[in-house]
Amino acid sequence: MSLSVYISPWIEYVLNYDPPWMRGMNPVNYSPLATDCKESKDLEFCDQHEQLGEEPSRWHDLIVDQCRPIKAFRNALIVGCGILFLSAYAFSESPHHKDHSGQRNGVKFPVLPTYQLDPELISHLGPYGPRRAVSSQISSEIPEGCSVSMISILQRHGARYPTGDGEGARIDAALDKLSRVMNTTDPSLEFALGFKYPYVADQMVSLGQRQMYVSGQIIAQKYASLGPKIFVRSTAEERIAESAGWWEQGFKGDPFDVPVSGLPHPAVAMPVSDKFNNTLDVQTCPAAKALNPPLGDTASAEWLATFAPPITKRLNDRLLGANLTDRDVFSLMNLCGFDSAAKNGTASPWCGVFSLDEWKSYEYYHDLEKYWSKSYGSAYARSLGAGWVNELLSRLTGTPVQDSTSTNRTLDSSHKTFPIGSCAPRIVRAYTPTTSIHASC
Repeated sequence: MSLSVYISPWIEYVLNYDPPWMRGMNPVNYSPLATDCKESKDLEFCDQHEQLGEEPSRWHDLIVDQCRPIKAFRNALIVGCGILFLSAYAFSESPHHKDHSGQRNGVKFPVLPTYQLDPELISHLGPYGPRRAVSSQISSEIPEGCSVSMISILQRHGARYPTGDGEGARIDAALDKLSRVMNTTDPSLEFALGFKYPYVADQMVSLGQRQMYVSGQIIAQKYASLGPKIFVRSTAEERIAESAGWWEQGFKGDPFDVPVSGLPHPAVAMPVSDKFNNTLDVQTCPAAKALNPPLGDTASAEWLATFAPPITKRLNDRLLGANLTDRDVFSLMNLCGFDSAAKNGTASPWCGVFSLDEWKSYEYYHDLEKYWSKSYGSAYARSLGAGWVNELLSRLTGTPVQDSTSTNRTLDSSHKTFPIGSCAPRIVRAYTPTTSIHASC
């Protein structure tokens, strides 16, 4: 038989992940999709060939009604989660191999870049760690009698520098304090005296570019039977649209050594704004944005106040005059992932400053923030993710999108900007920030 979508062992990347906040949880029950979150008017125009990062001149404003918590259609979410996990990690290794190339029928695929860190540490870096495989008993082979007829992929952008007005600014503040420290009582911390972390805010690092390029190569080889036609869309944010370009460059077998300006453009690059419906972004529900502070910020801050003080005291005792706060320490821990990525995977010295138990506590901070703001702990997450799930169902069934949440009807009603049916490309790729992935499952 032929499977519309083959959900393979890559699902294990998230399904087998057992963060503390999910242990012992009961399955979430879903009821039919409500219609509380509606478009008040649609976008009037979309040019299929908009340039990367440019906002179309004829986009009309879209105002989204206040959203109330809604529950997503159960079967849609089950399918969506399966595809989501396949999508986000489809290019990574088979669990039965220790490298990052993956293998099928004895054929090895290109190696996905990673960090030169202990695997145990890598697994606790939260959103700033590289993609990795986890152990699983699920076979990497297509079930007997089945064949792949389509794949739909939802993926985060490649590794990047921190955001300038967010974590980047907090890292700068912590390093500024360290720049005033003249000596340390701990030789292992001598590197911290005058440590520099140059970065280009919000932009991809070269390792992230290579990640996307190699992932395109792997998908092209694994699913060559689906043909060369692809449909790639993204948000218009620079690093996300660029990720789409590197992936398509690798998929087509074109050289890696090209400037960003020479990359393919996604077929659709959707603006990120609360004025536009966009299933690849989560800024479309005013009620969710109005939460102040977000539940995830509150929960993670409480956990930081629990685990960080002993670490902060230790560092202040050894870095005389640093006067670091708990939040400063968290930013220094973030440097393990950010700095390693910026160094093309070479381990940052910050990775060795903290114990494995401290890294587990660090990971749990991220778990809490994502769970309560972007996942099952949020009353709005299902509403925010339902639009993408309903688009997925449309692709699987070849029928028009049925949705009243964050979908853009103008885009989804055009074959140029949302191809479905027997003539549509069999490989569909979408690039998005992390938060949209959490909300879609």
